[in-house]
Amino acid sequence: MLLIFTQMACKGTEATYNREPIVPANAARIVGKIVKIEAANPDAPQPCQSAPCIAQVRIVKLLSKGDVFRGNFKVSEKVTIRFAYTLLPTADLIDSLENHLQGLQEGDRFEAEVVYTLAESATTSYVIHEYRKL
Repeated sequence: MLLIFTQMACKGTEATYNREPIVPANAARIVGKIVKIEAANPDAPQPCQSAPCIAQVRIVKLLSKGDVFRGNFKVSEKVTIRFAYTLLPTADLIDSLENHLQGLQEGDRFEAEVVYTLAESATTSYVIHEYRKL
């Protein structure tokens, strides 16, 4: 009887070690779908002068949200998001990245942390640095 209780207790504690990483306070973790990619902007800083960085993203799922995230996402809503390292594959574009991104196209789904920024010079308030294509 004690053996069964011990096994059940251990099974109950396993789940606490498999949690996803904590979302930063100023970010939200989403599943999104690329709806439309805007052309590169010659007035933007590199790498966005020569590669597209801005996309309309449909929020498929809001997975978690940091305590001070100021954005307000709703499922199915379309939002404009800047991808800091472009929407193109980064292997040939940005040598300094440790983890290269494979690129996203219209229709692709991805998971990412979206950061809200108040920078006045930004074309959008939302920025994604890294993502995982689904």
